[in-house]
Amino acid sequence: MATLRLLTTPDNADGSHRIGSPGGYELWHFYAEDPSRRLRIAAAFYDGFNLHPVYARRYEAYRRKPTRNAPPTPSQYACLQVSVFENEKRLASSTIYFAAGSFLAEDGPVLTLGSNRAIFRGDEITLALSDPQQATSIDLIFQSALTTTTPPEKSFPPDTINIAEHQWVPARPLCGVQGRVRRGGRTIPVSGLGQHNHYYGTGPVLAVARRWIRGCVLFPRAAEMFQAADGHSIAITAGESGIQAIENPPIIAEWKKPMFGGPTYPLTMNFGDRLILRNPRIARSMGAQLQMIYDAYVEGEQTTAWVEIDCR
Repeated sequence: MATLRLLTTPDNADGSHRIGSPGGYELWHFYAEDPSRRLRIAAAFYDGFNLHPVYARRYEAYRRKPTRNAPPTPSQYACLQVSVFENEKRLASSTIYFAAGSFLAEDGPVLTLGSNRAIFRGDEITLALSDPQQATSIDLIFQSALTTTTPPEKSFPPDTINIAEHQWVPARPLCGVQGRVRRGGRTIPVSGLGQHNHYYGTGPVLAVARRWIRGCVLFPRAAEMFQAADGHSIAITAGESGIQAIENPPIIAEWKKPMFGGPTYPLTMNFGDRLILRNPRIARSMGAQLQMIYDAYVEGEQTTAWVEIDCR
């Protein structure tokens, strides 16, 4: 059964597509790291959180019997996820579900979920997040570090069964990041690197792929980004000399053997000869989601990679 294409086209890479199709989603993802303080921050605004247990259950029921079950839509399942890590240990994390219709994407470049906000101004993004229950707040400014143009949208993975679209907008491949994290009585300054990615789809990714892997490696003047969904992969290199996208680079991966029903993840990943990931560490495990840190080798230069994995 075909999924209806219910979405709009915004004026810029950060605007909302207002996805209206059952099982659809839109995700604004922010990542920052401060190597001097060994600090990492990941945040995601979801208009349609595909891994919300009720959303997933209702979508499957709708697919089985569409005339008996109302189609669940993204606006009913807004979510904010935030993780902060220090010395590769979790400092704070939360997954907050919001009531239907809570996600606000104004005609101007502003995203709002409760008291949480992302404001887009040209090459600058202001991110303000708070979780009173965990006495945590985050205030960051992302400033684009590259003068190259934004890479075009990339489709992933091909969905020939449901005719659903899945798009990746690498809106800010590399940014300088300044700000602070407040946790309890501590205030931690942040000065480092980051990036912003925007994803959207008219159906759940995990309906056509067992795993959705996405990640990045950041350098002061360049960024390596990648995605993999089963047999389909994309790698993007962004630097001062320009942006290069490689469709379906050859991937060689060694997988951890599953134990006790937990999610599996790659012990190693090679994206062609350019990018090699080794020595995985689980930063946060959230049921069907993993946030991980790898040692990364990019053309012989060693650093670390940030990787997120969604699993069925």
